[in-house]
Amino acid sequence: MSWPRKEDITQGVIDMLRVNMNMKGSDRLLVISDAPRLVDWRITDELELTEALERVLLGRFMCEIVQDQFPEAAVKFHPFQATGGHGTEPDGDTAEKMLNTDVLLCLTRYSLSHTNAREAATSKGVRVASMPGFTHEMLAPGGPMAVDYKQIAVDCQRFADLLTQADEVEIRTPQGTDLRLRLKDRLGEPDNGLYGEAQGAWGNLPAGEAYV
Repeated sequence: MSWPRKEDITQGVIDMLRVNMNMKGSDRLLVISDAPRLVDWRITDELELTEALERVLLGRFMCEIVQDQFPEAAVKFHPFQATGGHGTEPDGDTAEKMLNTDVLLCLTRYSLSHTNAREAATSKGVRVASMPGFTHEMLAPGGPMAVDYKQIAVDCQRFADLLTQADEVEIRTPQGTDLRLRLKDRLGEPDNGLYGEAQGAWGNLPAGEAYV
């Protein structure tokens, strides 16, 4: 595993904030990242620990890049103790900080998407990108963030419309999956990775899917 270098991810960070989050110079940015707990050092394998540490360092690098590129923006980096599970609430101090920003990047091991803390932040108007498992390679040229998100939005909407129109969906794979699900009267929704157009917009990065 290679550790992140600022020069490798600078353009990717700038593009993500401008395109996906519609970052403006007057915006406040908060990047939060969960550091391993003491127990994690005993029970977590070396690869996962390395990835977790890399992600914390990536969060700090992101903030340093933004401070250079958006000198008028208020930028804060907040590492906190990992929650230990997806959907588990962060500590009170972290939850409070999530409320007091304009753009929030959750660069974590454990997802905060389905937490009261995230819901409170978006209800207050914070634009949120949830990024569990994110790595610096995703920001590199040719990585999954280096795509045309306007085209992604068009494609996601097309698939969402197909889901809305369908009464049923079948899911089959060569491994033996064979599912049939009812979709009648259910609305297809896009998740296109563009979370900067409205207050309280949020979703995952990288993105590009449709769902019901």
